[in-house]
Amino acid sequence: MEVARARLRQQREFRLHQLAQLGAGWGEVATDSARDAVHTALQAAARSALADVEAALRRIELGTYGRCAGCGDLLALTRLRAVPSARWCESCQRSRSGRNR
Repeated sequence: MEVARARLRQQREFRLHQLAQLGAGWGEVATDSARDAVHTALQAAARSALADVEAALRRIELGTYGRCAGCGDLLALTRLRAVPSARWCESCQRSRSGRNR
């Protein structure tokens, strides 16, 4: 659990730094709508990733980390190693992805 916590904290610091960099002086750089759209999308993706990391850290504190938010089964260790902020098992993730199409 400590390894997961350390990785998640590392990811949180990366995303906070990324958001700071995306916010620094961007108004002077963005001169067209295409660049502005890319910048906005990058900020949204970084905020989303940061929210996922923060949620995973909360689950560690609550003792629910490593359990699927959908079915309650344990998440595969390989999945957590690949995506430490994973919330759903592969089966539930596939179901969710299918619904969002």
